Amino acid sequence: MTSLPEETRDGERRAYAAINDALRSFPLRPAPPGLAPAVMALLRAPERAAAARPVFQLSWIDFALSGFAALMLALVLSLSGWVPPAAAARMQAMVAAPLLQSDVLVWVFALAGLVAAAGLTLVAGLVFRRPRGLRRI
Repeated sequence: MTSLPEETRDGERRAYAAINDALRSFPLRPAPPGLAPAVMALLRAPERAAAARPVFQLSWIDFALSGFAALMLALVLSLSGWVPPAAAARMQAMVAAPLLQSDVLVWVFALAGLVAAAGLTLVAGLVFRRPRGLRRI
């Protein structure tokens, strides 16, 4: 960066000092009486109302992060010893014993999984739909 000669710097300082002095010494005039109502009327206009209203939208990342956080919390709780080993073994036996006795429970779980996946797909379709209005070309 090149430095300015001393006389140029002094000239700039005097000019800035004069501008500062003029800005501080000028009398302030009040705003026109109709300015505030006119501005508020423009802000309340119907065509600006939709733009001023915030819209709450959920995206896929909101669901993904909350599901991931819930799974990680469950994993941490199960690994940190909050579930005693006896209770964990009992829960595992409760889930595994019917699976070994018959295949009906497997089909019930498979059907429940399909119904849950279809329901979540339907919910995602309703949440993430984009309204398409009629457009003139």
